[in-house]
Amino acid sequence: MSWEIQRLMPTELNGGQSIAAMFARAVDAMEGELPPEAAHAFLALKLVPADEERLAFLSEQAQEGALTQIEREELELFLSFGRLLEVLKSKARKALKAEKSRDKDLIHP
Repeated sequence: MSWEIQRLMPTELNGGQSIAAMFARAVDAMEGELPPEAAHAFLALKLVPADEERLAFLSEQAQEGALTQIEREELELFLSFGRLLEVLKSKARKALKAEKSRDKDLIHP
């Protein structure tokens, strides 16, 4: 998806509710735990190097107060993605911790 198309996708809905908050509620409402394979895959997710470089550039521009409106919106997309990723990784860590606890209980009842 191009940046232009992504720019048209709001990261916040009316009333200031963020997509990340909605995603967090959806993940929290998931029944059961993530399979360990899925949890490990989610924990491995990260930005590709080109996106890391772009984020660093936008962050530097923001600190200098030199962002254009489009760059500000692009930075908000990165931040929203980061929040979504952290929600997903948190769920993955909880799933792995629960799996480890269940395994420990089976070995040492």
